[in-house]
Amino acid sequence: MLEKRESRLTLLAVSPVPPWPPLDGMALRVSRLLQELSAHWSIVLICPRGGESAAENGITLSAEINVVRYGEWMYLPSQYDVRPFVKTVGETIRAHRPSVALFWGGMEYLRGAIPEMPISVSDRVDCMTLTAWRALVHARGYTELRRQVSHFAHVVRYEFQMRHAVSQSLSPRAPIEPECHEPSVGWIRGCWAARRRQELRPLRHHPIWRAFGV
Repeated sequence: MLEKRESRLTLLAVSPVPPWPPLDGMALRVSRLLQELSAHWSIVLICPRGGESAAENGITLSAEINVVRYGEWMYLPSQYDVRPFVKTVGETIRAHRPSVALFWGGMEYLRGAIPEMPISVSDRVDCMTLTAWRALVHARGYTELRRQVSHFAHVVRYEFQMRHAVSQSLSPRAPIEPECHEPSVGWIRGCWAARRRQELRPLRHHPIWRAFGV
């Protein structure tokens, strides 16, 4: 069993929220997906420090690297100082040499910030552009309207750039509810068309894609 685990390819997973305990929908989604993928991949997880570890929740990871929460929110690089986080991710890549990187929303900028970054997959839980548009529509007053217009423009630019920087992007077919007794990444729709199909072809038949329903 040990030899089988050591022969697996390494997946770098980077989350803007601690998966455990799953206190909200985002954390629940991250924890469930990691649980499913841990059966096929040797996973190195980087995420903010939470109250529990993967081992405490019965999930085996190759490494779990906890970082301090650099800002109240980490869904956009403009919300915190990204330099310490980029440094940690870069050092982790050089130490573990992952074959694929899996980003949750807000972490996609790492693709362009770290030259050694492997092929990346982005799991988009929410559309930040749509969320920003809703906030803009409901803005009241000139000051609030200006702030929301600026925020909307920034989010649109960020999501457009990041969508074209990753090899694959995932979007939810339906929300993963806490009462689900058999969590599965079958909740996730198949990957969008790859921009670098030639790069992905050697990995096309790996269990991660079957887990994603591709």
